[in-house]
Amino acid sequence: MTKKPVNKDMKDILAVEAEAIIEYKKQLKKQRRKSNYSRSKLRKYFTETKRLKEEFNFSFEDISLWLRKYKRVKMTADGVRSAYNRIKKEYDTPE
Repeated sequence: MTKKPVNKDMKDILAVEAEAIIEYKKQLKKQRRKSNYSRSKLRKYFTETKRLKEEFNFSFEDISLWLRKYKRVKMTADGVRSAYNRIKKEYDTPE
């Protein structure tokens, strides 16, 4: 068994590939972090909900009733409050 001499070019290619994998791993981690946000039923209607809350001064109980009547989404007022605050915080956080 004879060892093949390792070319300097081979090492450089491997180094470039290793750096690319590290960057790809960071990118995947960042994407996974983004996808961990809530999968609330409210997310689909957040823009309308935000407008109801800010422009029309709806309470979370009122928003819960609006969702049930017009969007066929059953959520408690506490569930709406929790999801609303979480989603709003997500939108307000700069990336």
